[in-house]
Amino acid sequence: MRFLEYETWRIADSSSQGDHDNMVREWFLYVARYKEELFGEWVSARYFQQVDANGAATGVYVMLFEYDSMLGHHAYKNRRLHSYAMEDGIYEHYRSIDPYQLFDESTVTTDYIQPEKTDLWFDIPVTDSYNKFISYTTWRLKKEADLKAYNALIEAHFERIRADVDCFCASRYYKMVTREAEHIGGYSIFHEYMDINAFKGSDIYEEFIKTLEEFAGNIEVVYMQVKEKHLWIDYSASMNV
Repeated sequence: MRFLEYETWRIADSSSQGDHDNMVREWFLYVARYKEELFGEWVSARYFQQVDANGAATGVYVMLFEYDSMLGHHAYKNRRLHSYAMEDGIYEHYRSIDPYQLFDESTVTTDYIQPEKTDLWFDIPVTDSYNKFISYTTWRLKKEADLKAYNALIEAHFERIRADVDCFCASRYYKMVTREAEHIGGYSIFHEYMDINAFKGSDIYEEFIKTLEEFAGNIEVVYMQVKEKHLWIDYSASMNV
């Protein structure tokens, strides 16, 4: 099963916006060039900036890394760390262009998620994906939640948004896990809207959240927009995982 790492950060005060943006671009180009040799377990990497509900940037950036599996994630991380420790040079250039060195480390967060109910997912290609407005919602189920009724809610919600093609262009559902892929009782949904006006013009999401509150607590939502889409890497179509 695929394994995703959701990482957020702010730029360090000692770093400039220009240096940060240029290093992220260089990093993407390097990963794409050496994918087979150094990043075989990677399925995709997507880059976003967090915004508020009106589309104003918050200064937080997001990277969504997708690996072929939890074991693949660990294999890659361990191989790279071993290379650093042995100073064998294999990942030395990668180390020099890793944008992490420009992050404010105190703001870095990392969550892990895995696909759930993928038969409900959908993705409609859009011409100008830079206009997409994305909501990422996370929650934890209450101990007393009726699982049958909860699952019925999720399925009904996806059925409803699939029918609203003028508003939604993609939705994906995940379970939240530890680094060792143990489910921690949380779930999340990525909703992609055609643009911010589509988001503001739909009441489907708000109605879903109100009903979800019967089953879940710690409901949190962040909004995002696409960054550097032309640099994203995505090998999902060619990897049978």
